Amino acid sequence: MAKFFEIVLFVVFLTPTAHAYAPTWQYLPLPRLLTYEQVTNLVYETADRYGANKGEMLKTVECESPKLKIDGVIMYDTQGQSNQKYKNGNREESFGLSQIHLPAHPDITKQQAQDPHWSLDWMANEFAEGRASKWSCYQLLGYKNSSNGSI
Repeated sequence: MAKFFEIVLFVVFLTPTAHAYAPTWQYLPLPRLLTYEQVTNLVYETADRYGANKGEMLKTVECESPKLKIDGVIMYDTQGQSNQKYKNGNREESFGLSQIHLPAHPDITKQQAQDPHWSLDWMANEFAEGRASKWSCYQLLGYKNSSNGSI
């Protein structure tokens, strides 16, 4: 009987949700603004789960993510939109810590892109599968697609 309840608990509470690319679990919500230490911990934990290169992933997030300076402290905006503008003056439609470009991924919602847990899960999966070059900062930093989990 105890084994039955373990199985039910797993199915109910740990069943992946949403997107086919990156299963995501139910997490406690995070504040909109995160410190560098909080972002680093989230990226490292997520990269480790997927076997992604956590050093490359962190540097890409650092480069891509919108930041604010509050009382001299750099804060990462988990829901921020890219500051890049097209020639027509419109802002690029990339959002969140992972700066997911929504027009290129119509199956991803803005809410998912702005959820730090969900977006980092998706990003780590993309890195682990050798698809990190879709991030412009990954390319600017001179990285080549790898799925090595080392820093």
